[in-house]
Amino acid sequence: MNEDDKRLLNQVAGGLEEDGRPHTARKLRELAERIGGVTRDLWPRLFDDGERDLLARQIDPSGLATILFSAKESCHKAGKERVLRFHDLRVTLDENNFTARRGTEAFQGCYAVQGDLVVTAAWRSTNG
Repeated sequence: MNEDDKRLLNQVAGGLEEDGRPHTARKLRELAERIGGVTRDLWPRLFDDGERDLLARQIDPSGLATILFSAKESCHKAGKERVLRFHDLRVTLDENNFTARRGTEAFQGCYAVQGDLVVTAAWRSTNG
C-alpha cells in the first residue's frame, strides 16, 4: 500500500470519527481492495441473483463489484460469524454509505474510491 492509499484509508477512518460514528478497534473493520480483482467468473460465488443482475446492467461493473465485495468482507470482519458465506450478506448502497444484513446481524458502513483503490469500513449496527 503506497502513501496515497494510506491517506485514503485514514481519510475514511477520520471521517467516521468526525461524524461521531463508532470506530473503536473492536467495532470498526477497514478494508482496501483494488478495482479489477473481482472478475465476472467470481460473481456466482460472491453475489446473489439481485446483486448479479445489478452488476450486469452496468457499463463497467468492475468498480461496483469491488465496492460490494469489499463491503461484504468488511462486514464479515466486523461480525460474529467465523465462516464467510458471501451470499449470506446482502449489501445496500446509498451514496458513499452502505447497510448490510446477515441473519440477525445488521451492519453499517461507508466507502471511498480513489483511482483504482476502494476502501470500505464497517461496524455492527446498534439498531439491529
